[in-house]
Amino acid sequence: MRNQVTVGCSENVTSFLTELGFRADTEFLNKGYLYRKGRVKIVLSKLCKMKEPGRPEEQNLIPLTKSHFVEVSVTVLTGTEDPGKLSEVCFRNFLRS
Repeated sequence: MRNQVTVGCSENVTSFLTELGFRADTEFLNKGYLYRKGRVKIVLSKLCKMKEPGRPEEQNLIPLTKSHFVEVSVTVLTGTEDPGKLSEVCFRNFLRS
């Protein structure tokens, strides 16, 4: 189990990170589908590199691999007694229906 914090950001986040001393190395796009059912979230996507940064058009994308990336996650409340067991129950119920 790991904690995750999701935050919104404005369009100038790249300028902000540059000011902090970071530099952009590669710009990529995670292109795919997001499925939700109850607490379960599944992301099925392909990772693509952009030939020209800032242009996410289809002809500007180069797939980094022929494989798909699959991410499955379950949201549990902080302080849950046994988050691992709760996650297992959620996945089992998801697969049954």
